[in-house]
Amino acid sequence: MGMKKFSSSKLIFHNIRFSDLVDRDTASCDLLIVLGTSLMVAPICMIPDWVGNECHRLLINKYPVGSFIRGPGDVFMKGDCDENIRKLCKMTGWGEELEATYSETRARQG
Repeated sequence: MGMKKFSSSKLIFHNIRFSDLVDRDTASCDLLIVLGTSLMVAPICMIPDWVGNECHRLLINKYPVGSFIRGPGDVFMKGDCDENIRKLCKMTGWGEELEATYSETRARQG
């Protein structure tokens, strides 16, 4: 399974409230990945606490924040987000695809 690529120009939300998305998504979430944050701005900072106890949570950050680590399904990867994402992608076999995506993005940005 490859990485899904999303173009922000293709993501359009009409008349969708944030709370509707959060309620739907947190109810069915089995993995929550939080990247580089202080978790200080509401309501976003509360999302990690809204997922069920069976949801695995991964925090990639320079320091632990929020309610991480609350249970056996929680993981904290200390350090730089970009470096840790590269490590994860390499471990899952997505390393080459990630680097190609980075290169494509840099080329478009000039």
